Amino acid sequence: MARRAKQPGSGCVAERASKKHGTVYQIRWRLNGGKVKTSMTGPDRKEAEQALALKLAEINRGTYRERHEATAHEFASSWFADHKATYGHPGSSASGSTSRFTSCRFPATTCSVRSAPS
Repeated sequence: MARRAKQPGSGCVAERASKKHGTVYQIRWRLNGGKVKTSMTGPDRKEAEQALALKLAEINRGTYRERHEATAHEFASSWFADHKATYGHPGSSASGSTSRFTSCRFPATTCSVRSAPS
């Protein structure tokens, strides 16, 4: 008898106590033996089991995409790098004019700090 191929996803439904909502259910799953991912589903166990079945089906079909959580700085840096690689410098346009994203250089006389009169 041939062995069944091992599926890449595994998971379970866990019952949790909540002060605000009473009993709630949490689904937990792993992708290829990696870190455990979790999601709260609500007060209905059948709903949690269905949500877990859908999640595992996505994983086993290969359509599941893991969300990368990034800070605003990481996202902006990545976006600007991709934008610059695709469209060139973000401050230039076809007509040669510059936009508000280019660096501003002021003469030293306008940037100097003047002391208050004594």
